Amino acid sequence: MKINLTRLHLFSFIEGLSFLLLLCFAMPLKYIWGIPIVVKILGMVHGVLFVILVGSIVLYAKDKNFSLRKLFLALLTTSLPFGWQYLDDVFES
Repeated sequence: MKINLTRLHLFSFIEGLSFLLLLCFAMPLKYIWGIPIVVKILGMVHGVLFVILVGSIVLYAKDKNFSLRKLFLALLTTSLPFGWQYLDDVFES
């Protein structure tokens, strides 16, 4: 599958949204109302989306022959919710 920057933005947006849902929705359900199953489900979904995002970044960087520095910086953006906003800066530098 060919990865383009628009697809990376989409993957990152969805992964960031799953992270915020996990923090703002599932965690209160678990710790305030005692419903831990939501954290298990959303946590697994977030984990799968994160792996897809990292794999997509690696494939994109390989396709574009980026240096290890650029790849590292791009992977660093995955630690930020909605880090896709910084991907353009990383890939254009």
